[in-house]
Amino acid sequence: MPIQTSTEKNTYKRDEKGLLYCHICGYQPPIKRIIEDGKEIIRQNKSTLKYHMDIHKGQLPHVCKHCNKGFLHKTVLEKHITAMHPDDGQNGVKQIFRCNVPGCSFTSIQKGNLLIHKSRKHCLPLVNDYLIQLDYKDSKVFHCSCCNEDFQSGTNFHHHVLKCLQNNNIPLPVTID
Repeated sequence: MPIQTSTEKNTYKRDEKGLLYCHICGYQPPIKRIIEDGKEIIRQNKSTLKYHMDIHKGQLPHVCKHCNKGFLHKTVLEKHITAMHPDDGQNGVKQIFRCNVPGCSFTSIQKGNLLIHKSRKHCLPLVNDYLIQLDYKDSKVFHCSCCNEDFQSGTNFHHHVLKCLQNNNIPLPVTID
Protein backbone atom coordinates (compact mmCIF):
# COMPACT_ATOMS: atom_id res chain seq x y z
CA MET A 1 0.00 0.00 0.00
CA PRO A 2 1.51 3.37 -0.99
CA ILE A 3 2.32 5.91 1.69
CA GLN A 4 1.50 9.57 0.97
CA THR A 5 3.70 12.41 2.15
CA SER A 6 2.92 16.06 1.54
CA THR A 7 4.89 19.21 0.97
CA GLU A 8 3.47 22.69 0.49
CA LYS A 9 2.67 22.26 -3.22
CA ASN A 10 2.83 18.56 -4.08
CA THR A 11 1.77 15.18 -2.82
CA TYR A 12 4.38 12.47 -3.19
CA LYS A 13 3.81 8.76 -2.92
CA ARG A 14 6.23 6.22 -1.57
CA ASP A 15 6.30 2.50 -2.24
CA GLU A 16 6.58 -0.20 0.41
CA LYS A 17 10.37 0.33 0.51
CA GLY A 18 9.87 4.05 1.21
CA LEU A 19 11.04 5.18 -2.24
CA LEU A 20 9.34 8.10 -4.00
CA TYR A 21 7.47 7.42 -7.22
CA CYS A 22 4.99 8.97 -9.66
CA HIS A 23 1.52 7.56 -9.05
CA ILE A 24 0.54 8.30 -12.67
CA CYS A 25 3.27 6.53 -14.66
CA GLY A 26 5.50 4.84 -12.06
CA TYR A 27 8.56 7.07 -12.71
CA GLN A 28 11.00 6.95 -9.82
CA PRO A 29 13.61 9.69 -9.23
CA PRO A 30 17.22 8.50 -9.38
CA ILE A 31 18.45 6.74 -6.28
CA LYS A 32 21.72 7.67 -4.62
CA ARG A 33 23.15 5.01 -2.32
CA ILE A 34 25.67 6.15 0.24
CA ILE A 35 27.33 4.47 3.21
CA GLU A 36 27.23 6.33 6.54
CA ASP A 37 28.59 4.72 9.68
CA GLY A 38 28.65 1.34 7.93
CA LYS A 39 24.95 1.52 6.96
CA GLU A 40 23.58 1.88 3.44
CA ILE A 41 21.37 4.96 3.09
CA ILE A 42 19.19 5.61 0.06
CA ARG A 43 18.49 9.21 -0.96
CA GLN A 44 16.23 10.68 -3.62
CA ASN A 45 15.74 14.26 -4.75
CA LYS A 46 12.11 15.39 -4.28
CA SER A 47 12.54 18.30 -6.68
CA THR A 48 13.20 15.84 -9.53
CA LEU A 49 9.81 14.25 -8.89
CA LYS A 50 8.18 17.69 -8.53
CA TYR A 51 9.36 18.67 -12.03
CA HIS A 52 8.21 15.30 -13.37
CA MET A 53 4.76 15.78 -11.82
CA ASP A 54 4.53 19.31 -13.30
CA ILE A 55 4.81 17.72 -16.75
CA HIS A 56 1.79 15.50 -16.01
CA LYS A 57 -0.12 18.55 -14.77
CA GLY A 58 0.71 20.41 -17.95
CA GLN A 59 2.59 23.08 -16.00
CA LEU A 60 5.20 24.03 -18.57
CA PRO A 61 5.61 27.78 -18.08
CA HIS A 62 8.20 28.43 -20.80
CA VAL A 63 6.66 28.06 -24.29
CA CYS A 64 8.45 28.23 -27.63
CA LYS A 65 7.02 31.05 -29.77
CA HIS A 66 7.80 29.06 -32.94
CA CYS A 67 6.19 25.68 -32.24
CA ASN A 68 4.32 26.10 -28.92
CA LYS A 69 6.29 23.32 -27.22
CA GLY A 70 6.42 23.84 -23.44
CA PHE A 71 9.41 23.53 -21.11
CA LEU A 72 9.87 23.57 -17.35
CA HIS A 73 13.04 25.64 -17.45
CA LYS A 74 13.86 28.77 -19.43
CA THR A 75 17.39 27.52 -20.17
CA VAL A 76 15.98 24.36 -21.80
CA LEU A 77 13.67 26.52 -23.93
CA GLU A 78 16.64 28.63 -25.01
CA LYS A 79 18.60 25.51 -26.01
CA HIS A 80 15.55 24.22 -27.90
CA ILE A 81 15.25 27.48 -29.86
CA THR A 82 18.96 27.47 -30.66
CA ALA A 83 18.83 23.86 -31.88
CA MET A 84 15.43 23.69 -33.56
CA HIS A 85 14.89 27.26 -34.77
CA PRO A 86 18.40 28.56 -35.57
CA ASP A 87 17.11 31.18 -38.02
CA ASP A 88 15.48 33.12 -35.18
CA GLY A 89 17.08 36.55 -35.52
CA GLN A 90 17.03 37.16 -31.76
CA ASN A 91 18.52 33.87 -30.64
CA GLY A 92 20.78 32.76 -33.53
CA VAL A 93 23.21 29.90 -33.02
CA LYS A 94 25.63 30.86 -30.28
CA GLN A 95 28.12 28.04 -30.58
CA ILE A 96 28.15 24.66 -32.26
CA PHE A 97 30.45 21.95 -30.91
CA ARG A 98 31.77 19.66 -33.65
CA CYS A 99 33.47 16.30 -33.37
CA ASN A 100 37.05 16.65 -34.64
CA VAL A 101 37.47 12.97 -35.53
CA PRO A 102 38.01 12.71 -39.31
CA GLY A 103 34.88 11.53 -41.11
CA CYS A 104 32.55 12.16 -38.14
CA SER A 105 29.77 14.69 -38.69
CA PHE A 106 28.43 14.88 -35.10
CA THR A 107 27.51 18.38 -33.88
CA SER A 108 25.81 19.64 -30.73
CA ILE A 109 24.90 22.91 -29.09
CA GLN A 110 26.06 21.46 -25.75
CA LYS A 111 29.70 20.70 -25.03
CA GLY A 112 28.72 17.89 -22.65
CA ASN A 113 26.92 16.03 -25.44
CA LEU A 114 30.09 16.18 -27.56
CA LEU A 115 32.12 14.68 -24.71
CA ILE A 116 29.62 11.84 -24.25
CA HIS A 117 29.58 11.26 -28.04
CA LYS A 118 33.38 10.92 -28.12
CA SER A 119 33.31 8.57 -25.14
CA ARG A 120 30.61 6.31 -26.61
CA LYS A 121 31.54 6.41 -30.31
CA HIS A 122 35.29 6.88 -30.53
CA CYS A 123 36.69 5.62 -27.22
CA LEU A 124 34.35 2.78 -26.24
CA PRO A 125 36.95 -0.04 -26.05
CA LEU A 126 39.18 2.11 -23.82
CA VAL A 127 36.24 3.33 -21.74
CA ASN A 128 34.98 -0.23 -21.23
CA ASP A 129 38.39 -1.18 -19.80
CA TYR A 130 37.65 1.21 -16.91
CA LEU A 131 33.93 0.47 -16.49
CA ILE A 132 32.66 -1.91 -13.86
CA GLN A 133 28.87 -2.16 -14.00
CA LEU A 134 27.36 -3.32 -10.73
CA ASP A 135 23.79 -4.36 -10.01
CA TYR A 136 22.55 -3.33 -6.56
CA LYS A 137 19.06 -4.48 -5.71
CA ASP A 138 16.85 -2.34 -7.98
CA SER A 139 19.47 -0.13 -9.62
CA LYS A 140 22.71 -0.21 -11.60
CA VAL A 141 25.90 1.51 -10.56
CA PHE A 142 28.61 2.47 -13.04
CA HIS A 143 32.00 2.29 -11.31
CA CYS A 144 35.14 3.99 -12.67
CA SER A 145 38.07 1.70 -11.88
CA CYS A 146 40.49 4.56 -12.63
CA CYS A 147 39.39 6.71 -9.65
CA ASN A 148 36.93 4.39 -7.80
CA GLU A 149 34.01 6.79 -8.20
CA ASP A 150 30.45 5.50 -8.68
CA PHE A 151 27.75 6.91 -10.98
CA GLN A 152 24.01 6.29 -11.06
CA SER A 153 23.75 6.53 -14.85
CA GLY A 154 25.78 5.52 -17.85
CA THR A 155 25.55 9.07 -19.18
CA ASN A 156 27.14 10.50 -16.03
CA PHE A 157 29.85 7.83 -16.21
CA HIS A 158 30.65 8.63 -19.86
CA HIS A 159 30.68 12.36 -19.05
CA HIS A 160 33.25 11.68 -16.33
CA VAL A 161 35.52 8.96 -17.68
CA LEU A 162 37.43 10.75 -20.46
CA LYS A 163 38.36 13.65 -18.16
CA CYS A 164 39.34 11.15 -15.46
CA LEU A 165 41.57 9.18 -17.82
CA GLN A 166 43.14 12.41 -19.11
CA ASN A 167 43.78 13.64 -15.55
CA ASN A 168 45.53 10.33 -14.82
CA ASN A 169 47.75 10.68 -17.92
CA ILE A 170 46.17 7.75 -19.76
CA PRO A 171 46.48 8.35 -23.53
CA LEU A 172 43.19 8.91 -25.34
CA PRO A 173 42.50 8.23 -29.04
CA VAL A 174 40.72 11.64 -29.35
CA THR A 175 41.15 15.12 -27.93
CA ILE A 176 38.51 16.18 -25.45
CA ASP A 177 39.02 19.94 -25.34
